[in-house]
Amino acid sequence: MTYCIERTSFFFTNTDYFRQEDLKRAKQKGFKIIVLNIDLAGLKVRNIKRIENEGYGDQSQWLEGMLEYLKTIKAKGLVDKEINANKPVGVIGEELMKYFNQI
Repeated sequence: MTYCIERTSFFFTNTDYFRQEDLKRAKQKGFKIIVLNIDLAGLKVRNIKRIENEGYGDQSQWLEGMLEYLKTIKAKGLVDKEINANKPVGVIGEELMKYFNQI
């Protein structure tokens, strides 16, 4: 399946890099806020894999705070779409493409 997206700029970031005011301003300028959603157990598994296989430092002390941040911005209506991050990358990509083609 092929999708055409008119928007040419995407960026991905981790949590806590944007204050809520920044997210509000971005939404006012037309940005869409999309959350890749994963539970704490999944984050812990990914953290261990990254430490052991990719040379990352241990992020475990921040994982619960990341989830709390996402919960807060969702409750404030700052999230346009959530995608289950446990899906294969190709499925996530397809879901993103479908979303952007319908807005």
